[in-house]
Amino acid sequence: MEFPETFEESAKREVYEETGLKLDQLELVSISGYINEQKLEQFVYLDYFSNDFSGELMEAGTEGRCLWHPIDRLDEILIHPDIKVRIRHILAKDSFEYQIYWDERKNKPSERRLTVYQRQ
Repeated sequence: MEFPETFEESAKREVYEETGLKLDQLELVSISGYINEQKLEQFVYLDYFSNDFSGELMEAGTEGRCLWHPIDRLDEILIHPDIKVRIRHILAKDSFEYQIYWDERKNKPSERRLTVYQRQ
C-alpha cells in the first residue's frame, strides 16, 4: 500500500501496474494470512474479486508474464497450491478466512485453517 490509499485503491493500483487492467467494481471476498511464530511474522492478504475491468492485458507486467487461463484448467496452472485454494473458494462465491502457519524449523506449513462463512 502507498500512503494514504484505502485497501480498495491499493488493489486497483496494483492490478493496473502489474497487468494494465483498470478495475471498476471490486468485492472484498476473503482475508488470508501467513503466520510464522518462530520469526514473529504475520502477513495479511485481502482477496478481492472483480469481473468489471477494462484495458489490454500487458504481455509482461512488473511481476512477470501476464496470461489469461481458462477457469476449468486451474489445476494445470503453475501457481502455489495455497493460491489455488483461495481461487477455488473465490470462484465458488465463498466468503472465507484462510490461515497458513509456517514452521520455520521444517521449512513448510505446519497447519492450514480454512473457515468458510455463509453469506446472507
